[in-house]
Amino acid sequence: PSTQGLRCSLTWRSKDMKYVVLEGFDGCGKTTLQQRLCEDLRTVKLATYRKPYCRQDVLDYTAWITQCPFNVIIDRHPYVSELIYGSVLNRAPLVTQSETETWADSTLVVYCRPPEPQLYSQPQMEGVIENASRLMLQYDYLFEVLPHITYDWTNYEYIRNTIAAYLSSSTGVNAEDR
Repeated sequence: PSTQGLRCSLTWRSKDMKYVVLEGFDGCGKTTLQQRLCEDLRTVKLATYRKPYCRQDVLDYTAWITQCPFNVIIDRHPYVSELIYGSVLNRAPLVTQSETETWADSTLVVYCRPPEPQLYSQPQMEGVIENASRLMLQYDYLFEVLPHITYDWTNYEYIRNTIAAYLSSSTGVNAEDR
């Protein structure tokens, strides 16, 4: 389903609606995984195409997503990507690690972590290849403390089933599933 021109209202929000965030290095397969999951689970997909310019952009985007009246699977979220890329590319991160950890407590985050050779075989944005090792170290470090499940391209059925159970549950993220 297309999300172009999507507008959500809090009055339409169901407390049972949830979102899943796919995170990882550029070119690691987030978009491919998102497309496959959305087709299999009949879920709406959203992508973060615009880099947030200020802290308020991150807060507004997060508020907008949490008000959507349906389950969504998101390709990247600034609570993770801005923390990683901001620090590695020498710009002030728009969020803190503490804020990211608090946000992740109520979100199912999937860390897309393919084998290392695959990471460097994809075309990358300017500055990414030059900082690839630092970016991967930052991702790995963050995901040592951030609640998540890992997708390493060997366990699609597990990821799909875990996400399906999460989206259909009446409770939030189950710690045993992460």
